[in-house]
Amino acid sequence: MRFGGSGRFSPLVTRLGAVVAVAVLAGGAAVSSATSAAAISTPPPTVTTPACPGYSGQNNVNPFIKVAGGLYTPGNRTAYKVATMPASVTTAWGTPAPVTVSWGANPYNDISWQSWLHSLKWLGALVTTGGGRTFLDAGGVSRVPTTEQRWDALGLALGATKHYLATYPKVATAPNAVQASSFAHRAQFLSCLIETMGPANAPSWLTTAAAAHAAYLNAPAHYAAIPNQAIDQALGVLSTGCVLAAGGSATGRAYRNAAITRLGTLLDASIGPDGVPLEQAPGYSAYMYALWVKVTASYKGCGLSASGAIPVRTAAVPAFLAHATRPDGKLLQLGDTVTEATPSLPGSEYAASSGATGTAPAQRVKIFSPSGFVFGRSSWYPFGSASFYSVRFGPPVAHHGHSDRTAVTWVVGGQDRLVDSGHVGYALTDLRNWLRRPEAHNLVSADEYVGFRAAYRTSNLLASSVSDTADSFLVDAQAYGYNTSSGMKYTAQRRGVLIARDPDLLVVRDLASGAPKSVTWRQHWHLPVGWGATVLGPNRVEAVSGGSRTTLVRVMTDRGSQPALLARSYQAPGIGSYQRNVDVQFPAVGTSMGAITVIAPVASGSLTTSLSAGVLTVVSGGSTVRIGLNANGSLTRLADPT
Repeated sequence: MRFGGSGRFSPLVTRLGAVVAVAVLAGGAAVSSATSAAAISTPPPTVTTPACPGYSGQNNVNPFIKVAGGLYTPGNRTAYKVATMPASVTTAWGTPAPVTVSWGANPYNDISWQSWLHSLKWLGALVTTGGGRTFLDAGGVSRVPTTEQRWDALGLALGATKHYLATYPKVATAPNAVQASSFAHRAQFLSCLIETMGPANAPSWLTTAAAAHAAYLNAPAHYAAIPNQAIDQALGVLSTGCVLAAGGSATGRAYRNAAITRLGTLLDASIGPDGVPLEQAPGYSAYMYALWVKVTASYKGCGLSASGAIPVRTAAVPAFLAHATRPDGKLLQLGDTVTEATPSLPGSEYAASSGATGTAPAQRVKIFSPSGFVFGRSSWYPFGSASFYSVRFGPPVAHHGHSDRTAVTWVVGGQDRLVDSGHVGYALTDLRNWLRRPEAHNLVSADEYVGFRAAYRTSNLLASSVSDTADSFLVDAQAYGYNTSSGMKYTAQRRGVLIARDPDLLVVRDLASGAPKSVTWRQHWHLPVGWGATVLGPNRVEAVSGGSRTTLVRVMTDRGSQPALLARSYQAPGIGSYQRNVDVQFPAVGTSMGAITVIAPVASGSLTTSLSAGVLTVVSGGSTVRIGLNANGSLTRLADPT
């Protein structure tokens, strides 16, 4: 293909009648290909309802003009030249163009970068252009491809695919780690390429490769445990089966039916009855929603009906995303969630637009149980200046979750006060492992030793109360375990959380017991990046950022309390990105601990506390709040004194 000043691309050889072209195939051998216009003389078929599940956005971040120039990016890196594409396609319609790709490239030392390269989905814009979709030319002008241009685009896609399969002849039977991680996406791409060409026009080497990929994914030994990966696998089998079945393949029909059965079992493992995707990370929820939307669309492309629980649970996901949206319009970073805007989906439009469009959710506070998320805010309007908080509980850590049970985050007036650890990606393994650990979150950790380690146990919401003046929650955890002669034993922890309004206060009561010997318990309070802090006394710390202040006071402690200290922490807003922040710690030594911590968005001199007869009195900025300490560990805001 050649891109001139007008933005047209055209073959060097005009095909009039018989054409003899020389094509360098993927294996590197030059062969003479004599074809006539009669070989394939019609446009690729128009597919109005495709079984193809799409390209996971790779066709958007890798537009046609970039891919035709050999460039690739997974979306979060600067585009890198990986391929040599011919300026003009001279091969016959439906045959591979001479394309070579540096499949072993890894300029960023990033397995995700490699995985998306090996998925082949970055070639998606070539296939969509082959399907007749408009493309932007070199001048940014939208063009409708001609029949010639459509086949030329498919020729480039075929060339790159052929080169990949020739470079890795065992990719469908013995994939390496990168190829295995991209396997499901590659299977989907192969089915999309066949469907766009039309099964009757697809070369046998392509349909053979697609069938081999489906066979690998359909083997129970290769089933992924993580739900989103398992769904992608089933989608690869489904789309391949449907496309091959459309060409009359009995094997294709068998793959299609197997995928339908598997998808039926995957729904319960991927979206809970409360409408929360079970990846344990809001950032994966939009992806999970998109997967099930793809499943529904692929069903339709196969001539099937997606009914029952699939559309019901899928439709509930946007409500979770709306409640998980911070006042700045971004998803709260819990689990493996990067800093990103909340997607606008049917049911999340209000949050995604920061209140500009759509309808606000009816509830100010939402408890998602049994998935284990509490989100609350002072109001839905005004959106950006609201206060916001989260509390975690729920099932044991799995998939993309962190060891964050009982952890809180807090935003006051649209400004962060306590933050989660974030997500740095999967390449920086030491940092990633630390970001997932208990001490990277706003909770109580215990210093570990041999035989005493963090345990993956269910955390329960024991009580909750929502009112105009305060929201209160009580959660428990068995956060640490150790072996005994009679089996495993676990620590017992309870956390009472009270979020007050007028004035804004966060009050947390922690109780922990059951360590096999004296350990150091640590309350962790992670400040936003850029905030500094000063220890003003053994139980008082003031944090500062510009003109903003946050004061943290430990009120009630056991005899083993240790002085407050400041520790280095890290916060990761996205893949490959991280910054230092401050972890305010209130330690205590013993087999048990108990503490109440008051956190207020005021200077230290504006915050006083006193505790008497089970009532905590807090004066913040001149306003008095009385809080009752209940026998079960929970907290209650009491009526203001008359």
